[in-house]
Amino acid sequence: MRFTEIINIITESSQQTDALLTTLNYLHKTAKKEGSNGEFKMSSIINQVKNAGAESFEYDNFVDAFESSPSIQNLVDNYNEEYVTLKVKPLTKSGGGEEKAADVTQLAQKAVSL
Repeated sequence: MRFTEIINIITESSQQTDALLTTLNYLHKTAKKEGSNGEFKMSSIINQVKNAGAESFEYDNFVDAFESSPSIQNLVDNYNEEYVTLKVKPLTKSGGGEEKAADVTQLAQKAVSL
């Protein structure tokens, strides 16, 4: 592997982590503002990160970014291939209904329409 290839891989990884961190910060702020439980679909987060310029971002990249970034660890409470749960206090509802995972795309459309 050439030195320039290594630099390209490091740069791409850094850009992916930055795009993920930006997305998670936005979702965290939105979840707290709206009082949601902070649970989002992993596929929606991946799509948002890809739309932010990290075109080759996948679940494995999320895992790598989580393991290597304390900033991301401070935002994410739990994750799996289906959902990501951010560290926000869950909304308490009378009647005990189950909260559904928010679709990041819908949140982004709300933000654009404001």
